[in-house]
Amino acid sequence: MLNIWFSRCKLAVRRPDDTFPMIYYREWFDDPFVKNMVLDVDKTKVINYQSSIDYLDQPMDTLKISGGVKSLILLYKMPNLLISGNSMGDNCAKWVLEIGKMHDCFMTLSYDMKFTEDITSTEEMICRVMNTGQLITTFRDYYYTYYGFPRDKDERLPELLDLPYPLVREGEVL
Repeated sequence: MLNIWFSRCKLAVRRPDDTFPMIYYREWFDDPFVKNMVLDVDKTKVINYQSSIDYLDQPMDTLKISGGVKSLILLYKMPNLLISGNSMGDNCAKWVLEIGKMHDCFMTLSYDMKFTEDITSTEEMICRVMNTGQLITTFRDYYYTYYGFPRDKDERLPELLDLPYPLVREGEVL
């Protein structure tokens, strides 16, 4: 299930261009789901972990993919990380939902990611708002909750200490 914290958090992976190259595995780029995400979001065809073909039909280094796709891959491949959704554009939204259907994943959002064009849609969207513990079941509920929720100025997530995060332990400084 997709878990969203509405606001920023110091514990989130906020700079995927810096973080991704240090922690990715080469075989991630062999995964058809990853290849489809990169193709859809960046219009880039992944050949392997080293080379890709960009939207201009030019060769490029695979690690030059966008920060949004890097964040999606981290959300998919490392579900225990808290990923900043602010590094993803609206073109990543459908993939965020797909990943949330596959396994538990965690992200922050400080903007209203457009999961759908119709904010009054009662189409199903399942996610949990970590700020309140509220279960969201429709797109309308998501937008209502997003716009109605007061932002936390603290930017700390004490609730993460209770989640299965290997990177966050009581008293640990990141």
